[in-house]
Amino acid sequence: MRKLRRFMIPAAVLLLLMPGCGGGDGDEAGASGGEEVTESGGDGTTDPDQLAEEIATNYMECMDQLKALVESRPEPQVLKPQVQDLIDEYSQVFLEIGYRVDQNDQETVDGIGRSVMSELYGYDIQWLSEASTHYHSLDTELSALLSEVNIITQYAFFELLEEQEPEEAERLGIAD
Repeated sequence: MRKLRRFMIPAAVLLLLMPGCGGGDGDEAGASGGEEVTESGGDGTTDPDQLAEEIATNYMECMDQLKALVESRPEPQVLKPQVQDLIDEYSQVFLEIGYRVDQNDQETVDGIGRSVMSELYGYDIQWLSEASTHYHSLDTELSALLSEVNIITQYAFFELLEEQEPEEAERLGIAD
């Protein structure tokens, strides 16, 4: 499992070194296999290459939405519920993908993680570090939420989520 952790946290996280990555209190999610199609066109596939592309695409879409939210530096009390809504929405998207990722063996899951990292290589999120720094002195909880968005792909990798956020994995019914 150590290998998976190294590959799944987007490279951007390593560059940002932002504090506070707690689990969200999003809506309750069932432990069903999730049948809805993601916004990026997920079709229920368990093909590793397609899953990696779907994860990377959804991550970039999520980050683009976050960037639009923080660009004008709204007041924390305005921004915080918007960021929480984004987390709630995309944690569900990645959870649905996670059920399909989880159908693969561990070696394949590790490969999916490496492929996601490859797809995200060079994706610039310096703006997120700047936003987190800006909001940290104003509202540390908001700063932590910004960090949480950055690692939202963990919802697509159940073992990683269980290791990093055991209470969240338990709440979602995916803990062993």
